[in-house]
Amino acid sequence: MALRAACRLHASVAVRALFCTNGTPASNVPCMGTLYRTLLRSQLRGVFAQHRTSFHPECRELKCPHPGLRTLSSAHAHRTALADTYEEPRNLRDAIDACLVNARKRFDETVDLCVQLNLDVRKPEHNLRGLVRLPAGVPKVPRVAVFTTLPSEAEEARAHGAALVGAAELVSHIQTNGITFERCLATPEALSYVARVARQLGPRGLVPSEKLGTVGVEIGDLVDMALSSVQFRTDAYGQVHVPVGKVSFGPERIQDNVMAVVQHLLRVKPDTVRRRYLLGATLSRTQGPGIEVAVASMMDR
Repeated sequence: MALRAACRLHASVAVRALFCTNGTPASNVPCMGTLYRTLLRSQLRGVFAQHRTSFHPECRELKCPHPGLRTLSSAHAHRTALADTYEEPRNLRDAIDACLVNARKRFDETVDLCVQLNLDVRKPEHNLRGLVRLPAGVPKVPRVAVFTTLPSEAEEARAHGAALVGAAELVSHIQTNGITFERCLATPEALSYVARVARQLGPRGLVPSEKLGTVGVEIGDLVDMALSSVQFRTDAYGQVHVPVGKVSFGPERIQDNVMAVVQHLLRVKPDTVRRRYLLGATLSRTQGPGIEVAVASMMDR
């Protein structure tokens, strides 16, 4: 107790000295309670950081040799030490293992696949967009809305897992509550109702169309496809970003999903692409480094 009291006195002297160095005369320095209230938070942190080992003697061995330099956390130091191991391309299974091995976060991180395609996005036929089914499961099950006018189709859509079903009532729901779903499907007869809320659906890319496979008569199959698939779209650099799973999925399921995405991209390859189509691929976690995958390891399966 005597040691702690002496340390507090030492810190009080340091705080008073800080006021004096700022131009305040020693006679005008207020009491300590007022001092702590008037100091900036950054100034208080600096004062008590210098006397941390005095308040806690057990931390003296952990004190940094350079007072102005903070020590790296163990996770940061571990990632820095392994940074050079991510430079060379790996085969698919090794890349997945390297992506999952250092997952130390408290939440279930998402594993993303980025594929660089040899596309000229200035050409309309090179703007790829659509849904790809993941055989091992999706990272997040989307909420599906279905525009339909027939009661039988509405019951079928609800039986397959659709969250919102209807025609005029669904239009009213969107106009009142906004967009509360991630996928939007429609039957050909209900497209007139979709046009009423096209301004809300359009900016989010939710307008149903036959080209994307979100308009059809077999509404049950459409709902099953929407619940088990993820959406992809080429960006301005010809890259496709697709979430292929969670860390909890394990290597086998993530590998199956990666191969499903690659095979789908090969099927939708534009006819005008004459040279090499797949230029590169990278796997990464939500808070992890990007690991380059050898394209040949995904083509020979």
